[in-house]
Amino acid sequence: MSKVLLDIDNSMVEEAVKGAVADALISRVGTAESLAREMVSQIFSIRVNNEGKVSSYASENKYSWIDMAIQNRMRGFAHEAFDEYLEANKDKIKKVLIEGFKKTPDKMSQAMFKAFENNINAKWMHNLTISLT
Repeated sequence: MSKVLLDIDNSMVEEAVKGAVADALISRVGTAESLAREMVSQIFSIRVNNEGKVSSYASENKYSWIDMAIQNRMRGFAHEAFDEYLEANKDKIKKVLIEGFKKTPDKMSQAMFKAFENNINAKWMHNLTISLT
């Protein structure tokens, strides 16, 4: 048995291996464009429940993930805009509410609205529980 020794530069082997691995990956995964297309396709096909999460029960996954993501984002914008509007107009809103409450003829309603007025103007919050049993 005879031995043959080949003296090959490591950089040549490294380049050949890198090329072979890159070719294998591209043939397996595809180009960046096809990979991106596949990812977008999968994103649009994900089904989620009403909370925007994939449920372990397939019957609960009624909605498209992208639709829920957009709805949740828009809902967040709406809440933010509404909060800003309320904060900017809180004094006007309080005044209109108090005036409306004062016009109520019922004594029970008057008492509740007076308590409500006091709560609005208080620096700290009250808790009112009414139980009719």
